[in-house]
Amino acid sequence: METFTLDPRCWRIGVILSPNPLIRRVGRVEALVTLVALGVALLAIPVAVVVGAAIYGIHAHLYAQEARERHAVMATVTDSWSDGLGSIVVQVKWPVAAGERTGRLEVANAAREGDRAQMWVDKEGNQAGTAISEVASTGRRTCHNYVGVADRRCWTDISGRRRELAA
Repeated sequence: METFTLDPRCWRIGVILSPNPLIRRVGRVEALVTLVALGVALLAIPVAVVVGAAIYGIHAHLYAQEARERHAVMATVTDSWSDGLGSIVVQVKWPVAAGERTGRLEVANAAREGDRAQMWVDKEGNQAGTAISEVASTGRRTCHNYVGVADRRCWTDISGRRRELAA
């Protein structure tokens, strides 16, 4: 039977300060590197927890704000064309409280007139970018999927406001 010993003199890290002349310098350096790596790993855990909690809080706030300000509607395709860059752009119309609105929408698959596509609108019924929560769940790359990352036509600054780039 093997017994468990909790004696620091038996630990490999204990050779750092051991007066034993048979321990080589390389063994002491290895033990010191192991001790430093263990210390860094133990310090990294609370840092990772704090950073993760902060990012979670930011995303939860953004998702809640989007839930208050945006909602998805089904729009009807009225025209379709390719923009030459591999994207399919469609002209759509969608219902609002005061009637009907029209606008352009980039879609993933080819669409014909009369097809329906999901789009995001704000409280007033104006077209809004794809919700961050929707992009995160689908992985679709649009100008609203990563804060501060540029797309071909638009980008989103750190406060979440959409900015248009000059063509």
